[in-house]
Amino acid sequence: MTAIQADYLEIIYEELLVNGSARGCAIAKAANVTRSTVTSTMRALKEMGFIHYEPYGTITLTEKGLSTAKDLRRRRQAIEAFFTDIFGTPPQIARELADMNKHGAPDKMVSSLQRLTRFIRAHKDEWLAWERQEASEKPHA
Repeated sequence: MTAIQADYLEIIYEELLVNGSARGCAIAKAANVTRSTVTSTMRALKEMGFIHYEPYGTITLTEKGLSTAKDLRRRRQAIEAFFTDIFGTPPQIARELADMNKHGAPDKMVSSLQRLTRFIRAHKDEWLAWERQEASEKPHA
């Protein structure tokens, strides 16, 4: 599966969660592409066994598609949370960074980011105090 196909699979999953159904026009809008681009990708995802798809109909995920989409979303959310919670990155930028990195990030790295983020969330006061201390110890120019 290509990174673009994986992105579409995640978009389908999110459409199903939010709207209860996924349609090609909504996917095109979310991906900022034409409807014909979506159609060719939907055909490929159907051939790979990730979705149930008929032109102009609703799109649903197979068990394989659902499992893969959930994993893609989990990976993106883990990376996104790391950028927002640890680096204080604005949410939209964190989402973009996570989208760029979720495909190539090794599973070990994603699980480590999740653990680190959970740890820092659980120790938020100590984390903020440490950040303030680090900032105060830097030499001023």
